[in-house]
Amino acid sequence: MESVQRTSDQARDTVQTATGAIQNIEAESTRTLGDFDKLAIEGQQQLIGRGAELSHVLLDTDRTVHEVNTLSTSLNDMLSPRSQTRGNFEAAVRDLAATAGSLREFSREIDRDPSLFLSRGIRP
Repeated sequence: MESVQRTSDQARDTVQTATGAIQNIEAESTRTLGDFDKLAIEGQQQLIGRGAELSHVLLDTDRTVHEVNTLSTSLNDMLSPRSQTRGNFEAAVRDLAATAGSLREFSREIDRDPSLFLSRGIRP
């Protein structure tokens, strides 16, 4: 009997402890759920308030990506080995190199014989 009484007392203590723990958990859960509700409401308000700005940012980003793609395509076309723009650029570089060579040669001639200015009708 005494053993049953002790077991019964211990069971009652355990039930009381569990009941207290459950009540604490319930209070904490209620507080936590309230915090989650506040957080959800605040997040929703932020989205409502910033939604238009976010939409503008996303549209601007989309336009920028499109422009970068267009630029990339244009550059690839221009740098293609068979593109007219590249051919024109290479011809211009060749012409500039030839002009620079001619100017160097003319400069050497003038250094050797400054009287060339006079004979060619060039005034210093």
